[in-house]
Amino acid sequence: MRAYNCAQSRHFVGLRESYLQASAAVFPHVTVTGCLFHLGQSLWRRIQNEGLVSNYRDDENVRMFAKMLLALSFVPPDDVAECFDELNDNRPDELAPVYDYWEDNYIGRLRRHRRSAPTFPIALWNMRSRVTDGLPRTNNSVEGWHHAFQSSVACHHPNIYKLIEHIQTWT
Repeated sequence: MRAYNCAQSRHFVGLRESYLQASAAVFPHVTVTGCLFHLGQSLWRRIQNEGLVSNYRDDENVRMFAKMLLALSFVPPDDVAECFDELNDNRPDELAPVYDYWEDNYIGRLRRHRRSAPTFPIALWNMRSRVTDGLPRTNNSVEGWHHAFQSSVACHHPNIYKLIEHIQTWT
């Protein structure tokens, strides 16, 4: 796979391992940053997969402790694991599988007083520095541009000829 030098120093990705691996291989000098919206989607999908949608909708305590997982994105990165442990100690019992998932994928499982590496490192999905630096927390602007472009081409997957034809209408 060919690597590219990229003038942009940050790259937003949805939180999927394949995206991370491809981004690192193709753009090795770019800092990859997760998207808060996609992190929230990951949490919601887990709540759905565990059959907890009605608990989430009906029980304020369940809803609050679920949302607090997403709020960990705004905690200083060095404090995230400790804050997670505090939440985990006080969470409603029905959220145990959601918290287990979150620990494995976003915090790192605690074993013998050490944490294993999570699937998605805290530095990838933590938004604290993005907020303090006034940077976007989502890739909505990119997705908005993509949607507008698709609409203007009137095709979801244009072939190269359709794409060139469309670009020529801009001049």
